[in-house]
Amino acid sequence: MHVRGMRHVRTVRDLAAPARRATQAQVVAELARNEHEKARLERELGIWATNHDATGHRLQRVVDRIAELWTQLEAMGRPRSRKALARRRPSGALRPRVIPLEY
Repeated sequence: MHVRGMRHVRTVRDLAAPARRATQAQVVAELARNEHEKARLERELGIWATNHDATGHRLQRVVDRIAELWTQLEAMGRPRSRKALARRRPSGALRPRVIPLEY
């Protein structure tokens, strides 16, 4: 599922075809804006790559831990399925905790 955010909202400027610049000052101003946007996007890409790598490492640690726990359960003589494991839990462990909110 792809989550869309504010950076995906199209503005009137994005939708309109770029007009020809009449003066050198306008061209220089647009060039400066585009270089600033390029630098911002490169920073955002770097942050995303760092977060992507960190999330991948955290996911791998969780997957490894799950494998360790299933191995440990098998050594203890675990039930044949996860449903049977859920039936072994105390009945209160399956109920969600209710927290009252006052507005």
